[in-house]
Amino acid sequence: MNMKAVLAASRRFHHHTQGAAYVEFLVAFMPLLVAFECLLQLIELHVANLVTAHAAQCASRAAAVVLPDDPKHYQGVPVGVLEGRRLQDVEHAAALPLRAVRGIISARLRLTDADGAWAAEQGLRTTTAIRVEATYHCRVPLARRLVCDPASTDAQLVATAPLILHGARYAYD
Repeated sequence: MNMKAVLAASRRFHHHTQGAAYVEFLVAFMPLLVAFECLLQLIELHVANLVTAHAAQCASRAAAVVLPDDPKHYQGVPVGVLEGRRLQDVEHAAALPLRAVRGIISARLRLTDADGAWAAEQGLRTTTAIRVEATYHCRVPLARRLVCDPASTDAQLVATAPLILHGARYAYD
């Protein structure tokens, strides 16, 4: 092909504007799409964080009822001990709100000491905290690698709710 033919072909292509609007659309659309998906992923992540905080509150309220309750309802687990059936009831109270978010794939509940104090005469911790640790799987296709952990596309959510026991002394027989 000679030089005149190449120049003539390039002039023909310069006069054609077919597809230019499509290229301009893609240049403008792709950053907007990524920004929108990142915003959507951030909103979903924030909702999951709020639900995790609510689950910690529910677990705290359940523990305030379950811990000082009669041991005969909990297969003899002593008052103030979060094990066995008592632990199952508190975990169930935390799991109910977590079921509202489809992306939460696992959760763990812990009773932590806020000040390490024990009420010796009751066998109860007077001030403790319930900690819920949940794993949220980010699901928005383009944004999950930008917003969440790029390696696993998961986010770790942690919420703590105080548990203050105001129980009266009961003698269970």
